[in-house]
Amino acid sequence: MKFVPRLFVDDMLGAGVEIEISKAHCHYLFNVLRLEKGESFLAFDGKNGEWRIEIIEASKKHGVGKCATQTRAQDTLPNLTLYFAPIKGHRNDAIIEKATELGAAHIVPIITEHTIVRKTNTEKMRQIVIEAAQQCERLCVPQIHEPISLEQLLANLDKNQTIIFADEAGEGHFDAHSLANASESIGLLVGPEGGFSSSEREIIRDCKQAIATSFGKRILRADTATYAGLTLIQALWGDWKKQT
Repeated sequence: MKFVPRLFVDDMLGAGVEIEISKAHCHYLFNVLRLEKGESFLAFDGKNGEWRIEIIEASKKHGVGKCATQTRAQDTLPNLTLYFAPIKGHRNDAIIEKATELGAAHIVPIITEHTIVRKTNTEKMRQIVIEAAQQCERLCVPQIHEPISLEQLLANLDKNQTIIFADEAGEGHFDAHSLANASESIGLLVGPEGGFSSSEREIIRDCKQAIATSFGKRILRADTATYAGLTLIQALWGDWKKQT
C-alpha cells in the first residue's frame, strides 16, 4: 500500500475548498516526499473531518491544494483532560505525545509544591500534539493550556467534572464501578516526580469531585501513572468502552 501523508492544517476544509499549503508542508510534501501536481495527501482541521487534498500547484516554497473528497467525517472525543505536573526531559515530551494517542481532549500543566519544571514551552507542546495526532489518525488536536497552580485548578473546577486523583501515597483504591459511571467530564490528576505534599493530598481529598485512585501495589513514575490512568479511563468510561 502506498504511503499517503496526513497533515493537520489551520485552514477550514470543505468540498471544493482550495487551501494554501504552508512552507513547512511544502518542504515535506515536495522536497522530502517528492509529490507532484495531481497527486494527493490527507488533511484534517479538527472540525470538518479528514479530506483528500489534490495538489493543484506545487513548488519548493509554494503550493495549493483542493479538497477533493471527505475520507472521514468529524467525530467527538470524550471530554477527558490530563492535569499533570511537568517533569524533566524527554519523558515530559512522551507524556504529551501519549496523552494525544490515548485520546485526551485537553492537556493542562499543573504547578505543585514539588514540581521541578516550572516553565513550559506551550508552542513546543503544541507541535508535539500535532505530530502525534497526525500519526495516530486523530481528527482533532488536543488543546494545550497555560500552566496553572494546583490551588487554581481546585478553585475553578467545572462542577460537571470528576477528577481521578492518582494517589501515590496508597490511600486511594481502584473502583471500576465509580470510574465507569463518572460524570460527563473526567480529569486525570497526576503529580510530579516527588509526589504531592501531604497538605496537597489533603486538599485534593477534601474536594468532593475528586476520587483518590490507586494504580496498583507498585510506586509508578509520573509518566507511567499518566499512561495507566488514561488507559483505565478510556477502557472503563471513554471511547474504548463505546467500541465494545
